[in-house]
Amino acid sequence: MSKTLRLDEEIIKRDVEKKSGVYQIICYKKGKPLPIHRLTGIAKIDKLGILSVGSSVNLRRRLKQFLEGTTEKGSGHSSGNRFYRYELKKLLGKIELRFVFKYVKDYEKEALRKLKEIRNK
Repeated sequence: MSKTLRLDEEIIKRDVEKKSGVYQIICYKKGKPLPIHRLTGIAKIDKLGILSVGSSVNLRRRLKQFLEGTTEKGSGHSSGNRFYRYELKKLLGKIELRFVFKYVKDYEKEALRKLKEIRNK
């Protein structure tokens, strides 16, 4: 995966190409990943602060959609929309959204592998 980058339109435009790949959106607070409680049937805490895992044929466009979804404008990205709709920023205090990504040819297979890896932690 790439280094952790702030989820910002200029950073996405500068650092992410229009290629297929996988990504993770991560919640940070005071410079560290913010643990997130999961509702997966068993009480589990994601210590890595991963808010969303996804894949796309165009990473730049998809990350921009997520970012737009976190605002009043909204977008076609359901996780970004939920982040805004549930007012998570208010609930979690002063947080920062960051992301990591990786270019891959078979992005759907890689995204499923990454999801399984995260769920097993």
